[in-house]
Amino acid sequence: MQYFNSVLSRQKMREHCNSILLTIDTVTPGSTSMKVLLLGGHEIVNNEVVALNSTEMIDLSSTRGLSWVAKAPLNLPRYNSNSVILPDKRIFVIGGTQGANLRENAVTIPEMYDPYAANGVGTSTMLKAHTYTRMYHSTAVLTPDATVLISGGEVPYTLGDGNKNLEVYSPDYLFIDPITFPRPRILTDVSNISYTVDFSIDVTETIISVMLIRFGCPTHGFDQDQRAIELKFRPVHGSNTTLNITPPANHNIAPTGKYMLFVLRNGTDPDGKTVKIPSIAIIVNLVDAV
Repeated sequence: MQYFNSVLSRQKMREHCNSILLTIDTVTPGSTSMKVLLLGGHEIVNNEVVALNSTEMIDLSSTRGLSWVAKAPLNLPRYNSNSVILPDKRIFVIGGTQGANLRENAVTIPEMYDPYAANGVGTSTMLKAHTYTRMYHSTAVLTPDATVLISGGEVPYTLGDGNKNLEVYSPDYLFIDPITFPRPRILTDVSNISYTVDFSIDVTETIISVMLIRFGCPTHGFDQDQRAIELKFRPVHGSNTTLNITPPANHNIAPTGKYMLFVLRNGTDPDGKTVKIPSIAIIVNLVDAV
């Protein structure tokens, strides 16, 4: 019996790269595609470590054959970094190193990677530098208030030299004019949701997206439990502030467990660019039956 089907080789042999399961779309009929994006990493050239800034993606649900497709590169080569999916589906890339895993080679400029921009080719934007080096054994996780908590990082095999500190990154969507574009709020306390059984919530603003995001548990630059699902919803009885939401259909789309439920509204930044503003999440437990 064959357990693994043949897949075309990746465009680069990557070590210590980031592997991200992109947001699963349950809104578009017939979608729920499983797309995996690889960011950075390193290869060995003439016995030397060479950090990479290239990226590539595979669509595991494609009916036209599986292949790796090159996407927009990062601005800076890096490996041993962390990547976090935000409620607006962008990817926050933090830390890493460019050479031998020493602090003088650390990358302290994070990037915001948008895999959906430029007609799906993607774009990456450099952000303000963080204070501490975040390399081997560092972590980065999304929190319910839509910020990212960053911690740890060390030179390998020197555990006593590790960073015993925390930093919090606040994305740009938290700095939109709160008078003109108030941050949406979820007014309903929902504890358990189950597969295929719709549920309702009350919100404070007109909502354009509902996201279900699993709590992060990264190690060695990889979050084994990373899962973000965009959920289908509709207003109830013509009301913009009462939503009927369809949960994931099965375990393949979302395993049981604790998730953060965000709602997002549109806003505009000072440059006139549309920004998706997330609520503070409520914590829900996805179960087999309520």
